Amino acid sequence: MKPKTILIAFLAAALPASLSGQACPTANPVVVTTAGNTGQSLRWAIGCVNSVTPLTTIQFNIPGAGPHIIQPNATAGFPALTKNNASISGGAEQIILDGSLTIGNGLTIAASNTSVSGLTIRNFSGSGIILSSGAGNQLTGNQCTGNGVGITADRGATTMAISNNTLDANTGDAIFVQAALVTGAPPAMTITGNTISNNRGIGVSAANTRLIRIADNRFSCNLGGGIQRAGTPPAPEITAVSGNAIQGSGTAGALIQLFSFSNSSCPGAPCQGADIVGTATVDATGNWSVSNPGLALGTELTATQTVNDNNTSAFSACATVTVSCASFSANGT
Repeated sequence: MKPKTILIAFLAAALPASLSGQACPTANPVVVTTAGNTGQSLRWAIGCVNSVTPLTTIQFNIPGAGPHIIQPNATAGFPALTKNNASISGGAEQIILDGSLTIGNGLTIAASNTSVSGLTIRNFSGSGIILSSGAGNQLTGNQCTGNGVGITADRGATTMAISNNTLDANTGDAIFVQAALVTGAPPAMTITGNTISNNRGIGVSAANTRLIRIADNRFSCNLGGGIQRAGTPPAPEITAVSGNAIQGSGTAGALIQLFSFSNSSCPGAPCQGADIVGTATVDATGNWSVSNPGLALGTELTATQTVNDNNTSAFSACATVTVSCASFSANGT
């Protein structure tokens, strides 16, 4: 009976790669050549990477001019990526993953040290990308638009970097980070260099059981607000504006990022930082100062503070330049 057991196990391991009737390659890269759900599709490529030991790299070479729209349906969704150190790269192929024909999430990552880059992921009722488990994952240079949530970091996902993505027009939050299932020191993650705009929910909604560095992003017109951290660490304050400097208070040693803010195109949006005006370090007495670059009348300002270089607050209440940079009013919007 033992040989039969081995044969059954072998066939079970090979099954995901054979669902499309297409054999898997034996060496990287695994190349997607069709926007359909059969043949050398993205669904097939993820199955190959998951089931064939040497394979880790998915690339695209779909004939014809892009964009190439890949639409999974209810019977042919994308399997979760479960191979550590795997990557999916859209390259210059203009790859769009469109969830209009299905219900649920776009890409699910259930592995460590993976990377997803160069994709547009749109119109999924769940999350465009969900990091369900693993550590060291990277999401870079993607666009997540029109989804229920742009990117979700689930409780089983620990360290990660979300950088240089565009997250816009999602019906919920742009980035939703759940409390981590860990003991001991909380896991660290970074959210940097992203454009986060026009989402109906919050730009970044993050649990306080994580250390999250949120820096150098551009937030605008997110109807639920820019960053939600439920008070840990506390937001800094802007206390004075003069012709020479913008001053405030915060946690000693924290890094302050000062932003300008405008909601002229979305009057109902709460205060959130768009363009960086300057940075400062909070001194030992809890005060900070940023040189005034010549801010115009009516400019609104807000700030974040990052404590220990790894944990960033929500945005401060806004302050409005009212008299030629000589005074201000904190309107709290």
